[in-house]
Amino acid sequence: MLKMKYLQNKIAESRLALPLTAITVIALWLLTGLRGPLQWEPLAFILTGTYLMVELNNRNALMRTYSRMVSCSFLVFDLAVFSLFSNYHVGLVQISAILTYLLLFHAYQDKEAHDKIFYAFCILGVASIFEVKVLWLVPVLWILLATCLMAMSLRNFLASVFGLLTPYWLVIGYNAYEGHITILTHFEGLTSFGPIADFSTLPLWMLVTLGLLLLLTIIGTIHFLHYSYNDKIRTRMLFEIFITMSFLSLAFIVLQPTYSNVLIPLLIVNMSPLVGHVITFTHTRFTNIAFAVLSLVTLGVLLMNLLWQP
Repeated sequence: MLKMKYLQNKIAESRLALPLTAITVIALWLLTGLRGPLQWEPLAFILTGTYLMVELNNRNALMRTYSRMVSCSFLVFDLAVFSLFSNYHVGLVQISAILTYLLLFHAYQDKEAHDKIFYAFCILGVASIFEVKVLWLVPVLWILLATCLMAMSLRNFLASVFGLLTPYWLVIGYNAYEGHITILTHFEGLTSFGPIADFSTLPLWMLVTLGLLLLLTIIGTIHFLHYSYNDKIRTRMLFEIFITMSFLSLAFIVLQPTYSNVLIPLLIVNMSPLVGHVITFTHTRFTNIAFAVLSLVTLGVLLMNLLWQP
């Protein structure tokens, strides 16, 4: 039985979707010039991240048909939190997360993928130098490596440990050359926490954006779990990683709202495939209307963040 193609499906399957989205995003970015000097560094991080999401989608066939909705969703949501990337640490952590996925996903069911796992965790180690709390994700990634990727072995585990340590060996060597021997103060940040669930520290624009991201994550998760039987087993396993990391990011945001500036970009990396899956593979009149409404809401939030946030 043929399914009727609504506007959302035509957009999802269009080869012009990503180029037009990129042009629109750059045009909207120019609006930030109304508030002050244009910031090129955040735009560079966002566009680089978008390219890497295209690679993540292509190399792992996240969509079972042609669709650029994963990268389009990522691009739009990243622009909505554009100001966070003024701190280059945030952009580096997000790009490191995507690169880590690119390498880890190639280790699927490969218990001899020492090189891929070494480099994946080495990138994670580099990210932790800029934001040490990234290391809290390591135990979760080990579990996902064993359960979803089915690639855990003693050698792969050791490769991940050496990968994490390698950037620190280089930093310790450099510090020793400069006469600063200790690096222990860096790891003190692992146990430094802010007030639990204290959202009073977050500005209104960030609270509104979080509410939208939470809603879309829930919708994307429910949809994928309900229709995942249409996808290959490997794709299901990868999406289980996205779902786990999305809700883990949300849990961390609830517990430590003061670190939302780093956690929101990580959430965007993991929820974008879920949103892309919904847009591409729903074919009802209701979902088409919902797509239009949520698109308008997202555009409203995006304009509010670009023009009116302090």
